Amino acid sequence: MIRRPPRSTPLYSSAASDVYKRQVHGLVYLATRMNSYLGEVKKNKNFDPYDVLGVSTDASEREIKQAYRKLTVVMHPDKNQDDPAAAEKFMKLNNAYRSLTDPEARENFLKYGNPDGPTHFSIGIPLPSFMSKGENGVMTLIILFVMVLVVIPGFGYCLYLSLYRSNKYEILSSNEKEFEAAIKSNNKLKEKDVPEIVAAAREFTIYMKPNLEPECENIGKELGVKTKDSFCYKPLVLLQAFVRKIPIHNAQMLQDQNFVVKTSARVLSYLADLASKSPVIVEVLKFSQKFYQQLKVNDSPLMQLPHMTKEAISKLDASRTTFRDFISRSPQDRNLTSLFNESQAKDIEAAIAALPKLALEVTCGVEGSEGVYEGDILTLKIKGTIVRSNSDEADYVEEAPSAAHTNAFPQAKQEILWVIVSSEMSAEKCSSFRISRRAKNFTKSMNIFAVETGRMTFTVHAVFDCYQGLDATESVSVYVRRAAKRRVKDYSEDPELNEPSLVENIMESIRGKTADEEAELVEEEGEKKKGKKHKGKKKDKAE
Repeated sequence: MIRRPPRSTPLYSSAASDVYKRQVHGLVYLATRMNSYLGEVKKNKNFDPYDVLGVSTDASEREIKQAYRKLTVVMHPDKNQDDPAAAEKFMKLNNAYRSLTDPEARENFLKYGNPDGPTHFSIGIPLPSFMSKGENGVMTLIILFVMVLVVIPGFGYCLYLSLYRSNKYEILSSNEKEFEAAIKSNNKLKEKDVPEIVAAAREFTIYMKPNLEPECENIGKELGVKTKDSFCYKPLVLLQAFVRKIPIHNAQMLQDQNFVVKTSARVLSYLADLASKSPVIVEVLKFSQKFYQQLKVNDSPLMQLPHMTKEAISKLDASRTTFRDFISRSPQDRNLTSLFNESQAKDIEAAIAALPKLALEVTCGVEGSEGVYEGDILTLKIKGTIVRSNSDEADYVEEAPSAAHTNAFPQAKQEILWVIVSSEMSAEKCSSFRISRRAKNFTKSMNIFAVETGRMTFTVHAVFDCYQGLDATESVSVYVRRAAKRRVKDYSEDPELNEPSLVENIMESIRGKTADEEAELVEEEGEKKKGKKHKGKKKDKAE
């Protein structure tokens, strides 16, 4: 069963957990400060200076001073060292004395209930008088209410969607413009350029720590990784290290690499879809094959099989044949038991049985016509057959996805076949479609308009996004003749069938208009020449 990534973008990196920790700590700090603030407000609300000093409300200033002096001797912190609240009680005594003797402190106490002044803050918005009076004041409050609770949160939500929303490929939508510019504007894109495009995904800059571990720097130097953008360096190093099977020992780097690999798989699917109408899709799929199978540039496709090594490949004499031919042989012809033990040979045979064997059949022509003429509509038919040795007829379900064979990829991969149709007439464009269901046969028809005379060649290239060496290519050519040479069959018995077709009528009308226009041009040029000669004769007579 295919495991699909979750709908929300997962935070695999510890950098994301650090962000959440800081947010939680900030919320705890704010809650603590708010609690202490509310406690202070409550204390100030119950503050009574007469009760603290132990005097009546009509006591004179002399009585207040006498009471204060007696209490300072009794309540001083130095004489109450065993009481942890002695300092707070002594400060409260001083505030009570100030509230009854200092004019400014007394005014603050009477106005705010605290000799130090207000313990809260307020925000005011200066508005014209006509906006704050009568019905206008109510309308102003409604508008402010809508602004605060609807407009501002809505703006923040739209900003969030523009930066952190995921598309159907589970990558951030903010990547789309950069990826489209990198793919659609570069017809000379090569396979070696694809990893740097993948490493530029915004997920890596948001959810990964930017610091470089010494091991990451050493691996980057070993691989010769160079990039213009410093933010792409670490993801690019981890991606190349995974493809080239370079071991990583740092725990943080292993966690980051796991996130890079899973995110890169989704990015590659999106890039292939972007490049589906451009020949660069082949370059994207070439790197995709190496990515899923962890193949180096010069590795043999046989390295996709388990337990396979370069020494074993040289002894198998498989370098003289293609990977497709090797897996098409019988187990007796492969003779794997001569190099591997019984368990390893079974693993290799099981992997070969799961691999798809692809066959293509391509035809092109005009239905119901023997030849192809200018203005005809060609029908390009593509028929494909995908067979697996470990599957019966009941296993080929039209809507069921097909799981791909991978040796060390950290998650299940859905097998996707891209069928790319290109023509010599339009080298910068192509047409393609994808097949991701577990079907034995597939058929696709495409209509193409024969515009110009001459030979038209179409090439159909079927490429798996996760297997190297299993591609299939077929070409077909047709010769387009001039419509004037079309032989019209005699349908004298049926007058309706003897009439010219719609395409023939259109082509004839075009030719008729062209001939009439040429005749008119010839007449106009003749009249102009006659006019020039007549003017010349008049000048000669005048002289």
